[in-house]
Amino acid sequence: MHEERVEMYLGDEPKVLPVDTLLQKYVNKLQSTGNCCLGANVEDLMNEIELLEYYYPSNSNSPCFSRKIAPLIDFLTICGPAVDMMSQCYPAPSALVWSATKTLVEIGRTSIRFYQLVSKILLKMTNIVDISVHYEVIFGSDPRVSKALTDVYFEILVFLGSVRAALCKDTFKLERTVLKSLDAEFTYHVRRLSKAVKIFFQEATLAYEQYTESCAVKQPQASENGVMEISFPPENKDADIRTKVMTWLYPGDYYESLHQACAKRSANTGQWLFTDTSFQNWLNGLSDSVLWCYGSPGCGKTILSATAIQYLQNYYGSIPTVYFHCSSTDKLKQSQESLYISLLGQITAQATNIPQALISAYLFAERYGRCRISVADRIPELLAEVLRALPALNIVIDGLDECECEDVLGILRLLNGISRDRNSIRLLFFSRDILPVRKELGMLPSVHINTNAVQSDIEEYLREAIEALPCTESHLKQYVYNVLSQKAAGMFLFARLGMETLQATFSTQDMLASLDRLPTGLYNVYGQILERLASKPLANQFLARRIFHWVCRTSRPLNWLELQCALSWDEERMIFDGNAAPSKDSVLEVCCPLVEYRPESDAFHLGHLSVYEYLHDRSNFTLLSPQAAGFLLEEKYSHLGLAQATLTYLSKSGIAESINLNSQQYPLAKYATENWCYHLSLSVYDFKLHRQYEKFVASQTRRSAWITRSLLSEDLPFPMHRIAKLQRLVQTWTNQSGTLGKQTAEDLMDIQKALFRLDDFIQSQRRGGPGSINIISNFERSMIIRDLARLYTMSGQIDMGVRVFEEEITKTGGTNSGKASKAWLLNSLGILYDQQGRFRLAEAIQRQALAVQLR
Repeated sequence: MHEERVEMYLGDEPKVLPVDTLLQKYVNKLQSTGNCCLGANVEDLMNEIELLEYYYPSNSNSPCFSRKIAPLIDFLTICGPAVDMMSQCYPAPSALVWSATKTLVEIGRTSIRFYQLVSKILLKMTNIVDISVHYEVIFGSDPRVSKALTDVYFEILVFLGSVRAALCKDTFKLERTVLKSLDAEFTYHVRRLSKAVKIFFQEATLAYEQYTESCAVKQPQASENGVMEISFPPENKDADIRTKVMTWLYPGDYYESLHQACAKRSANTGQWLFTDTSFQNWLNGLSDSVLWCYGSPGCGKTILSATAIQYLQNYYGSIPTVYFHCSSTDKLKQSQESLYISLLGQITAQATNIPQALISAYLFAERYGRCRISVADRIPELLAEVLRALPALNIVIDGLDECECEDVLGILRLLNGISRDRNSIRLLFFSRDILPVRKELGMLPSVHINTNAVQSDIEEYLREAIEALPCTESHLKQYVYNVLSQKAAGMFLFARLGMETLQATFSTQDMLASLDRLPTGLYNVYGQILERLASKPLANQFLARRIFHWVCRTSRPLNWLELQCALSWDEERMIFDGNAAPSKDSVLEVCCPLVEYRPESDAFHLGHLSVYEYLHDRSNFTLLSPQAAGFLLEEKYSHLGLAQATLTYLSKSGIAESINLNSQQYPLAKYATENWCYHLSLSVYDFKLHRQYEKFVASQTRRSAWITRSLLSEDLPFPMHRIAKLQRLVQTWTNQSGTLGKQTAEDLMDIQKALFRLDDFIQSQRRGGPGSINIISNFERSMIIRDLARLYTMSGQIDMGVRVFEEEITKTGGTNSGKASKAWLLNSLGILYDQQGRFRLAEAIQRQALAVQLR
């Protein structure tokens, strides 16, 4: 191992030769030994780690291996692009590190002793690089930070390479390594890596402090009248910076769910919570700063959370209250990133002074062209930094159980950790009592929303709602009240569904008959509603099935125009028939109360999460009549229908090759553009759908138009990354045909040509085209092109990629056209030249692009 170390460093210190040269020698050495696995990425590594965890699962009381080394993965992921841009090497340094780590994990699968050793090594590296800072935005601008970061990356690579070489030697005695301490065996590399990380941390901290000083508020100065004033840089004036930060965060309509819940709430309900001892202790700081309110489905948790939010806002207004309502039927409301961004947006909107950490993060992102907050801004760490800077805050999270399991754990551990450090940050959670949540919150103060707790609320609601019944006799109203109060058994949703059923009757006789038929139990009520639907005319049944398919399976709630257009889809004739589009009233009549309409957002939602669960519960097939069971859903077949519909819609004349589409004329175009890949990838494999997909992607113009529309319509940052992910999922789906495919050069050219088309479209819009457009920054373009360059290289098609860009530059007037709007084309060509190894030409083109921008 000592000989390899000397050969790697070419001396005692790695600074004898430039790191680029050392990296290239490292690559040459691996290639000479027949090691050709140099093109791995983070996804390849995570797949290998998943296999390792399958072979050696962790016990229930210990985090999984991937979570233990998450800081190392995060560090490499964030720093990789910056190091790649700084180093003239192929394969890129990030690919080398991913490959080396992947190889080490592969070795760890071979035996329990190798697993133990590899785990210790990677955990040791994780502990070394686990620094809670996010300086990636200054990597490219400060040469000292750049150099220090590159040294860290190289030390990691050498460390991994040395371990791999040691484990592969026939003479290596594993028993000795297992018994000896890790620091004693690899003390040389541990010392070097620790030293490199320490230097990087110092340099990055210094650069960060210098930059924040230049952005910070100036010291108070005396005005002419002697009054002390605080001077702000022009771009940091409160109203201006607040608007810019909110635009960057783009937190969405976080208040919509609150308004909807408040609209369902009856006056004077939920008051029992505020007199509860656990709540009072939490509110007054007499107990833990975290309180968990849990209950069964339908007990009224969401409405109770809205009541608590209003109570805190009205009676404890001196302490800001922020909130988030999770939803399993809306992808934008079930991820931890969405939750964190919403909280940051509400803090920005309410804070008298915006936290400096948030302003600094925004300015950094703006400096590097990130018009929307992204993963690169390290959202969890940013939220933690902002919360620790606030004097006090109430955070209310409803429906935590509706997030993905991993997100639930991430949310709880981040917020609970902050709350432990700062007792003035108070957390109030509402959820079902599920195991992942109980594991994290079970030992903390809690409130059980049980029958005894909510019965008074149910009775209050019934007393108010009973006045709308089609009867005037007080004794009948009292009878209805008694029956519903008893059958509800603490289930607020049951009481509401029962009351809505009775309110829909037209006579006292019908009302009493419906009351007598009303079963006990929420699922039995749903079953009765489906049985009633099954007795309706066939046209009503057919409409109900279509509504359930779309409302349950779309990635977000559809507005009315979108849903009306979707319901005009005829799956037998495979066409959209406008004459078959239903009216809003007919949709509400058929599916109420399982589906509800929200006027404030003009969207249709499921009445409750339990409706979704009931419609997908296969055990109900045996409990319902054959006609009623026809309304139940199977996920993969629902996605099949939606994939067919969205692909057909995008193939329509007027849509297929167009970019700027009128949402009134083509209401389903935006949803279909963003989600056809999603539905296809989750669909059961179907030969006809595969043929439909192949027909759609056979047209280069159609493919380019789809990608360009996606870039324009996406609200999320870095839309190309999402497109690439969906393309991979679609490829996995098509591989089920038995013919394995891979990303071809034609696919890569589509992405390039979409960027060219996007550029032309933006220019035409600036010359007076209608509507607002989403501008893709040059930073985002450069990241996209760098990814494309690597894909081209890995597929052996880098020359083709260069040729496509050269042809486009020629079309736009050549390299000397002097158009600033085309500077990104020159930058991109420089990236591709760099990937080819034509470093001098790459530098010349980059300098030319810079000169164009400075004119």
